[in-house]
Amino acid sequence: MKLLALEGQFGRMDCQKIEFTDLFSALTLPKDWNEDTLRAFLCVMLYGPNALRRDRTLLERFQPLGGAPMSGRLDIEWNGRAVTIQRTTKDPNAPMQEFEAYDTASGERCRLLTAKNCGQMLLSMSEEDFLSCLWIDGADLIRSEDDFRSLLRAMAETGDPAQRAHTAIAHLDAWRAEIEAEDSPLTLARAEQQQLTEAVTQTEQLTREIDTQRKYCLTLSDRAQHINLTYAERSKRYESQLTSAELLRQNL
Repeated sequence: MKLLALEGQFGRMDCQKIEFTDLFSALTLPKDWNEDTLRAFLCVMLYGPNALRRDRTLLERFQPLGGAPMSGRLDIEWNGRAVTIQRTTKDPNAPMQEFEAYDTASGERCRLLTAKNCGQMLLSMSEEDFLSCLWIDGADLIRSEDDFRSLLRAMAETGDPAQRAHTAIAHLDAWRAEIEAEDSPLTLARAEQQQLTEAVTQTEQLTREIDTQRKYCLTLSDRAQHINLTYAERSKRYESQLTSAELLRQNL
């Protein structure tokens, strides 16, 4: 994709058109422009107004000064033909939602480009990668030497100018320290889990002992029944012997 020209109602742009050439160009931006405005405008035109919808401060920051609804136009060369991309606004709370891509010469609709895939199709990169390519912004120009050195180190080590990896690791380390603190919910939950595990182990041991005692009780019950039967038989035999002895005594 080759960028030919751009214009729009976006921040302080005020529909001023900027044209690009094939040679090296030193552009003089319109009054009160800055690289943040240009970068944000290109990002919104190519990838849609996601950031503006997520961050109300950005929406307010890039509102056109004259109160006109946000809009933008890119003239590009793509696959050997001139294509125009336009984004306009119907609802002030949903800026740049209306999307149109068409052949600049004929006005024929370019069906390959949509509001969602425009940037990916034209640049073959995600919105995040696009922003990483434009890695020096207004904030970078006023960084301290140490901060800027840290930014360059992150760029060299991770390819991540926004230090997202470094920031993520720092957040993870902080979360890990918080999670592993003595009074953290996770630590308390682990201690409670250990207590419950020990209680379950004791319960299982008691259950086994109860089963053993139950079996022993059944054995004792069988022995008692056998003893009772033996006692009944011997008692009956003894009574029979006593009766016989008494009858013999009477006959004498």
